[in-house]
Amino acid sequence: MKSFRARIIFWTLSISGLVLFVFAAVSSLAFERLRRGEVDEMLRTALRSRVPPPQQIRFWERHGEASQRELERRLGSQSALFVYANAEPDYAGGERLNWGDSEAIFGEGARLPEVEGEMDPDWRTREDALRSPPPGRPFGPRVRGSFPFWNRGQDGPGPDSLRTPEVEIFDFESEFTDSSWRVACARYPGYNIVLGVDLAPVLKNVRQARRSLLIGLPIALGVMGLGIWFFATRAIEPIRRLSMAASRVSARSLDARLDKAGADREFAELIEVFNSMLERLQKSFSQATRFSADAAHELKTPLTVLQGQIETALQEAPLGSEQQKLLANLGEEAHRLKSITRKLLMLSQADAGRLPLRLEEVDLALLAQEALEHVSETASDANFRADLESGEVRLECDRSLTFQILVNLLSNAIKYREPIASEISIRLGIDGAMAFFQIENESAEVTPEERGKLFHRFTRGDFSRNRRNEGTGLGLSLALEFARAQGGDLQLVDTGDACRMRFRLTLPVSRSR
Repeated sequence: MKSFRARIIFWTLSISGLVLFVFAAVSSLAFERLRRGEVDEMLRTALRSRVPPPQQIRFWERHGEASQRELERRLGSQSALFVYANAEPDYAGGERLNWGDSEAIFGEGARLPEVEGEMDPDWRTREDALRSPPPGRPFGPRVRGSFPFWNRGQDGPGPDSLRTPEVEIFDFESEFTDSSWRVACARYPGYNIVLGVDLAPVLKNVRQARRSLLIGLPIALGVMGLGIWFFATRAIEPIRRLSMAASRVSARSLDARLDKAGADREFAELIEVFNSMLERLQKSFSQATRFSADAAHELKTPLTVLQGQIETALQEAPLGSEQQKLLANLGEEAHRLKSITRKLLMLSQADAGRLPLRLEEVDLALLAQEALEHVSETASDANFRADLESGEVRLECDRSLTFQILVNLLSNAIKYREPIASEISIRLGIDGAMAFFQIENESAEVTPEERGKLFHRFTRGDFSRNRRNEGTGLGLSLALEFARAQGGDLQLVDTGDACRMRFRLTLPVSRSR
């Protein structure tokens, strides 16, 4: 992952997503535990009331169903209430020792908590009191909204010795309702009261909450991702501006400085460092350019004098003598040195942005034909395949510089073609607002490393290191600078074949076209 902004978004979302996931999981478990706790507390509160044993049929018929409906209303779930006692005591009047349908929930033969102790026989003598309770407070002080038998007063019908019952809560999987039940059992002396609640609606709420979290989590991450992307983009905007400004800096614009007004402190420091670097580069480049220009300029006069004296001595030397041959070689080297100094002077002018340009409308086909005729004078054996039709491609360029570019490209193709009889193809055309001149030839194998250095100054690949191909290593560098000075470019196009060279020159077309 190369993008800094992408890494910020990825890691922030990853950490945030993990935190949100853990929070959602913990919240879901806490919510389920809370709901179960509410059910348990309600069951405990209901079963710790003072209630009579199961043989008090009228009490249970009058208040048991009402209490059950109240519990269902509060929890929104089906409930079950029943009471049972030991079957051993023989009570007069044939009172029932069980109330409620336990088999509807637990099934026949289900093992319920065992009854401990025996019922107080005094309950039998108080049945009338239960049937005709004192007016105002039938079963102790009523609490608004409480269960019908949810009374904690001390003047209820139970004996004073009745202690707060022990309540046992457990889960039960019902075979009849195919659901989980939360069951509470209150142990009174001689009888138990069982109150159960179907957990399906409660667990349904928990599942709905979890489903909402699962749906909301990706949405939250998506919104968070958009927010992080927005703020990350704004955070790195100064870096982007700095990068764009730096990309516009070239050898001709080293005097440009970046404005740090309004930038954050960290970025202001970075801009200041960058401006200081530009200043040092400008000084170094100016010194190097000035040295090249001054050296080339100062060498012109002595080289011209040296070449003139060598030519004079060559004319006076005996014909065919060793002295004449030596002077001829010296004249060629003096001419070569003069050519190098002229090229170095032009390169220094191009680097400084002071290369003189005389823009005019030029027919590229005619100019290419002139360059082809010029190089053919010294290479009559060259095999060209060119379709040059006048009037089709017109440029806005400097005629002299463009002519030197074409001559340089044609001369390179002639010098480095291999085999010698191979064909050199030339193609002209227009691509949008740019005209192009493309030349292609076969050559010795050129490695990718050598191809990357072809436009470097004084660099000549191993494929051209032979006595037949003499050169300074400045031709392509000059051609590239001449093209860029006119708003164009010169590129080495990849053909996929290491033994083929294809150069493509692009220059702006004429505005009147």
